[in-house]
Amino acid sequence: MNNISKINKILWKLVAIFLALGAVLMAVGFALGGSTYAYFKGGKLMSSRERAAIEERYGDLSRINLDIRSSRIEVIQADFYGFEIVNDNTSEYEYSEEGGTLTITEKSKNFSTFSIGLFMNLDFGAEVKIYVDRNGKLDELNIKNKSGSITCDVGEVGNFDLDVTSGTVKVLNCTSDENINVKVSSGTIRLTDCAAERVGIEGTSGTVHLNNIKGGDFDISIKSGSFNAKEIEADGFKGSITSGTCKISGELRGDTKINTTSGGVTLNLKGKKSDYNVYLDTKSGTKKIDGENTSRYQGANAEHTVDLYAASGSVRVNFE
Repeated sequence: MNNISKINKILWKLVAIFLALGAVLMAVGFALGGSTYAYFKGGKLMSSRERAAIEERYGDLSRINLDIRSSRIEVIQADFYGFEIVNDNTSEYEYSEEGGTLTITEKSKNFSTFSIGLFMNLDFGAEVKIYVDRNGKLDELNIKNKSGSITCDVGEVGNFDLDVTSGTVKVLNCTSDENINVKVSSGTIRLTDCAAERVGIEGTSGTVHLNNIKGGDFDISIKSGSFNAKEIEADGFKGSITSGTCKISGELRGDTKINTTSGGVTLNLKGKKSDYNVYLDTKSGTKKIDGENTSRYQGANAEHTVDLYAASGSVRVNFE
């Protein structure tokens, strides 16, 4: 009993020490700039103890390039082009506009406040807001973010590239006459109400959700995570999933080829069954076409092909 009592006393002392250390670090964090907002404006580094922000507007832009380290990013349709950076006390930014191209770069983190923020589980990251003219059209929108969520309500755009190391990506109301490319190393990807000549998605770890997406060619590559698509239209679909299920409903024209290593594939297709040739293969799992145990179907008026393979998992095709 004496030993247990001694252990309890030691544990309580350790808890008290950590609480005191946390309080000290928080106080130091605020003293070092917990309420300071640092930013570049007009090429000069500025800071303020008040709530500060960069805000710029432009008459017209053709390209926007973002290279961000750790900030939340939001792209918003508005009646003008511009940007705003708010709620930041650990980052420094550079921005420039030349020849219709806006470039914003997050240069560095203030290590002291950033590390304290991590220790205390506080969010010291900035929020970068990009405004795009709903009556205009960008030729290019390129966004890189190492850590932080991205929400994009883009409107019309030429080429749209997103590259995220860690964070959730949401894209909605995007119409591209070229490409929508989304690459996420770790995080969920959601695309809603979008259209493009080509849709490319690359995910290392995380689920992918598509809803009401119209495109020419789809190129999907996922290492770990499920793929769920509803109400999509494609003229060609290529999918590769290492570990995870694949569920698609919509209209798949042309050639559809999907491979999974571990996980089943289910397609619910709109259109006439007779317009398709279907080929199913799996090493471990069932093969069904419209509920029947079969691996082949030859359509009398076949214009489209579906080829599904699962190393481990069932493959199913249903026609609505």
